Amino acid sequence: MLVFTITALMLFLLVLGIPVAFSMGIAGAVGLYLAGSTPFLFGILDTTPLATVSVYELITIPMFLVMAELVLLSGIAEDMFKTAAAWLSRIRGGLAMATAVAGAGFAAICGSSTGAAATLSASTIPSMLRQGYEPKLAGGVVAISGTLAMLIPPSVGLIVYGFMAEVSIAKLFVAGVIPGFLVMLTIMATVGILVTIYPDSAPRTKSLPMRVRFALSVVRTFGADWGVD
Repeated sequence: MLVFTITALMLFLLVLGIPVAFSMGIAGAVGLYLAGSTPFLFGILDTTPLATVSVYELITIPMFLVMAELVLLSGIAEDMFKTAAAWLSRIRGGLAMATAVAGAGFAAICGSSTGAAATLSASTIPSMLRQGYEPKLAGGVVAISGTLAMLIPPSVGLIVYGFMAEVSIAKLFVAGVIPGFLVMLTIMATVGILVTIYPDSAPRTKSLPMRVRFALSVVRTFGADWGVD
């Protein structure tokens, strides 16, 4: 009964529009009070927050988020997409496949699925829609590519899991590389199958010469004249 009451209270606070952190905090405090007493509640509130924020492993999370913001402002994420799109320009659905590649590259820098999805949606969806891609395909590949940040290190999710499960975060990072790469290849293969079955969902784009592909791999210019901006 106590669990149901606390869950209902938290959902009620969320419906009222109270931020998630405050809703969980208020519901948790009420639960501690009902489970114990006032001294029990204040004892937990006095010790747990300080003990949680003093964990060394959690310091990396805001640093990764700051790094993702710097990458977004610098334009590196958009450059990764342009470069991948140039190398995959010969293939039908190349822009969608390039989104998966850019998602993996951004995941290796960011670690936040939300940040990765937001960055990809801002830089890749407009390009795909301008090239005539079906909106469902463009939105779907961005949504699934954003989840790569949960697997490919540095992953905020793996850090939190390692902290809570008391598992080596370094080993989790090593274990996430190959699955993340396989998921990226699976996304690309899925896009290839979909555009083969539904060719109208992803029209062919103009194939770029090798000199342009190599140039895009090194410098930040080009792109706009070849339909990969």
